Amino acid sequence: MVRRLFLILIVVFVIYYFSIKPPEIKQPLNFNHKSHTDLLIECIACHRNAEEQRDAGIPNIETCSLCHNPENTPLWNITSHSLKGYIAEKRQIPWERIYRVKDHTLFSHRRHTGIARIDCRVCHGAVTEMTESIIRPFIEFSKQRGMNNCVDCHKKEKVVTDCLMCHR
Repeated sequence: MVRRLFLILIVVFVIYYFSIKPPEIKQPLNFNHKSHTDLLIECIACHRNAEEQRDAGIPNIETCSLCHNPENTPLWNITSHSLKGYIAEKRQIPWERIYRVKDHTLFSHRRHTGIARIDCRVCHGAVTEMTESIIRPFIEFSKQRGMNNCVDCHKKEKVVTDCLMCHR
């Protein structure tokens, strides 16, 4: 009886563990990645640090206003009122960060995109097809797979899998 109860508890725990989704994160604006990539704008145009620094960075309002400005009339006419407000006030958009690498993990966008030339979609999925803001991390980074995605890719590409390369 105790053994059966124990097995039931284990099954319930496993089902619960794998069914939990991270909470949705509310973003200040709806961001349509697809409309940007349909115009052949590459990720690096907005996420300017991706090839040179550890963090890819979230675009600042100055980056947005390079294209979204009153002088670019066709684009300005379809720019959302909310974005126009941030641009007019020269106020940064308070984007909520979606991906957080654990403190003990060393991940560098520069090593992956700048040096290894890995396409952003390999890790971030089909972001280029998204028509709404990202509200939670994709399954690639969930606890179900965790670092196994990274290790699997490193093995496939014959890259170092030594723990100390990524963990401090």
